[in-house]
Amino acid sequence: GGRAPECSHDGSEDCQPWHLKEVLNVSAMQESAGAFVGEHDFHTFTSQHGLQRNATRRILHVGVEKVAAATNTLPELLCVSILGESFLYRMVRYIVFALVLAGRHRPGATAA
Repeated sequence: GGRAPECSHDGSEDCQPWHLKEVLNVSAMQESAGAFVGEHDFHTFTSQHGLQRNATRRILHVGVEKVAAATNTLPELLCVSILGESFLYRMVRYIVFALVLAGRHRPGATAA
């Protein structure tokens, strides 16, 4: 399997920020990320627009890591990196949302 590039947040990667105020369980998110790796039917991870094609996709890596903020005035960041052969419309957005749900609903949450 492949490994996604390190999260840098320097503008060189396709980063889409999502500000969340609640505490997330990063370990639960990391554990859940493994379920997406491999070849799966992702038809539930696309919108109607993406259902016009075969929904089977191969994901090589999904990572969730804490990243230090650029300045002390910004909160700590979580970076979700996803490496795959191809993606459906809004698939990455829905995978990240599923990981956030995992982080919200498991005990042992740590500040992120």
